Amino acid sequence: MLKLKNKITYTLLPLIVLLAWLLSSAFAHKLHPIYVGVIDMNYDAPKRTMQLSIKLFASDIEDALRKQTKQPIDVIHPKNKAALDTLLIRYIKKRLQLTVNNLPTTLMYVGTEYETDGSLYTYIELQNITSPKTIAVNTTLLYDYLPEQLLLIHTQVNAIKKSTKLVNPSNKAMFEF
Repeated sequence: MLKLKNKITYTLLPLIVLLAWLLSSAFAHKLHPIYVGVIDMNYDAPKRTMQLSIKLFASDIEDALRKQTKQPIDVIHPKNKAALDTLLIRYIKKRLQLTVNNLPTTLMYVGTEYETDGSLYTYIELQNITSPKTIAVNTTLLYDYLPEQLLLIHTQVNAIKKSTKLVNPSNKAMFEF
């Protein structure tokens, strides 16, 4: 009897695992239970610039822009790339402010890139930045759309790396170098 029970268990277990994997894969593109965005900031001393990349799920930023504009938005295959870029940078500028050495900065839009994992990278540059001693971040990216939003912020200044995590409604971070 024990051999028969083990044989059934070993036969059914792979089938159950396979079925669970197939079901989770089928819905993976629709839902992702963790809403994480990543902001990477790297200081380039010779150029005196701070380079940012903002990684968000494309579907989340699409939904947030749709909610704001009440129009269909496709960030992967936009009908009008220039119009999408304008909407995207306006959205980001309204929800991301940085001060470096207690001085406000201006976000300069560089571009976007879509990855096959469903992520949209937005690239931004801050110009004429003197060696950062402090960086203050105030961000609410996707907070108005996703109450569960989590943002990871990574900074690198002169080979010193620092990171923090913000969970909605927490929106401020300070880095000292």
